[in-house]
Amino acid sequence: MRIELAVGQFSDLLNDAAGLPTLEAVLGVARRKSGNYTVRRPLEIGAAMVGCDPAVIALLGRYGTAVGEAFQLRDTRIDEAVRAARVYMATVGTVRVA
Repeated sequence: MRIELAVGQFSDLLNDAAGLPTLEAVLGVARRKSGNYTVRRPLEIGAAMVGCDPAVIALLGRYGTAVGEAFQLRDTRIDEAVRAARVYMATVGTVRVA
């Protein structure tokens, strides 16, 4: 999981340096950056630990991929909005205009 996260962070930097990435590249970064780390892999690991069928683990993996992408894309969008508006976060969940 740490390797996926590191690869996602590196891919994100490459996309920033390369210009406008494709949608597939953006989604790939979202999956690797933290979508897998925060949602998909914990679901799969938990299911495997309690002895779920491989089919159930695969379904949870697909679900986790979608939710993880959404989580990371939302996180990225918030970061961009904060940067563009020149605001900063004083505490988690509280935004103050600079």
